[in-house]
Amino acid sequence: MGEISMTTTPTATSSSRPLRTALAKGTALVALAWACPVLAQEAAPAALPETPAPAAAPAPSTGEIVVTGSRITSSGFSAPTPTQVLSAAVIAKSAQPNIFTTIAQLPSLQGSTGATYGTNSTSSGTQGLSSFSLRGLGPIRTLTLLDGQRVVGANVTGVPDISLFPQLLVDRVDVVTGGASASYGSDAVGGVVNFVTNTHFEGFKANAQNGITTYGDDYNYTFQAAAGKSFMDGRLHVVVSGEYSHENGVPAYGFGEGPGPNGRDWYETETLINTGLHTDGRPQYRNSKHAQAYQYTKYGLITAGPLQGIAFDQSGKPFNFVYGSNGVPDKNAAGTVTGCNNGFCVGGDLSG
Repeated sequence: MGEISMTTTPTATSSSRPLRTALAKGTALVALAWACPVLAQEAAPAALPETPAPAAAPAPSTGEIVVTGSRITSSGFSAPTPTQVLSAAVIAKSAQPNIFTTIAQLPSLQGSTGATYGTNSTSSGTQGLSSFSLRGLGPIRTLTLLDGQRVVGANVTGVPDISLFPQLLVDRVDVVTGGASASYGSDAVGGVVNFVTNTHFEGFKANAQNGITTYGDDYNYTFQAAAGKSFMDGRLHVVVSGEYSHENGVPAYGFGEGPGPNGRDWYETETLINTGLHTDGRPQYRNSKHAQAYQYTKYGLITAGPLQGIAFDQSGKPFNFVYGSNGVPDKNAAGTVTGCNNGFCVGGDLSG
């Protein structure tokens, strides 16, 4: 029997089938990769350096609160009542020998009486005192305070003497021109004048001044000094001040005549003289210049009673007064008027 040999020759179809299968699988994988979204994790941004927070502003320090007699330390425009504030610089600029003279120049204090001018009769109790009168209501209706406290009166009516205040230590003066009786009582009907002193003054200061008028009279001089020091780490503070003043005044020279005040252009003594009734047409009253009523003296005259005609000189010594005739006085033996006494004041303050 013959052998039958069978040889299988591969065809192109059978050999390309695995290739097509591999290509189809590869194409499917590419399509699948193209259709799916690409997901990637983004890197976190680098942290920026922290900006330091601005430093907090320091809390404003609370200044010293000063409560004075005028209830407020401010200018007159912002005060609840009309108030005038005079600083130490304004007072020093006036260069007056007495602080009273500076303050009394305010329009609201016109009519105040001082030791050398504007004096009243002895019955008023203000003779020789420096006292304020607000709006012309009188010293007993004007309250004067020192550091917000009432001051011991210098006469029976309780009116203080401004000349006794420590002038070098005055820091400012508050003048309340509106009535303040609701807060202080009836003695503040006219208003309040409050002197505020520097109770914590450190160091030493002094002031000296003198002066004389154009006419060569009224020579005056003043010396003032003040010192202050702290002790015990500021828990104790001592302030001492003192001053001395003298004023010669304007002499009268013959009680109204001579080179005194009548020798000046702005002053001239005039007296209304009663010449009696006349039938020839002459006037009964005559205005005479350079004349003085004969019943007046410088230091007092008793005009009635058993001691009538007794006068007193400058020292208080009595003498027999010689009446003039025809309205012309004889020479007066009482001396001259100086108008001012020597003043010496010492003050101090202890505070913690």
